Amino acid sequence: MNDMTALIDLAWERRADLKPGSDPRLEAAVDAALAALDSGAVRIAEPGPDGWTIHTWLKRPSYCRSA
Repeated sequence: MNDMTALIDLAWERRADLKPGSDPRLEAAVDAALAALDSGAVRIAEPGPDGWTIHTWLKRPSYCRSA
């Protein structure tokens, strides 16, 4: 997940400049993150022993896709 997290963070930083096909690496990471969310493999928030953990980076792919 660390590679995907880094790529999603990069896509987030470049979201204003992203266009379909402009960076296949970032596009693949966004698609993979969205697929993982759709399948339930990952969650944006999950309960833990110390309360809820929010995975902010997982909220970003949908915004990158709609940019």
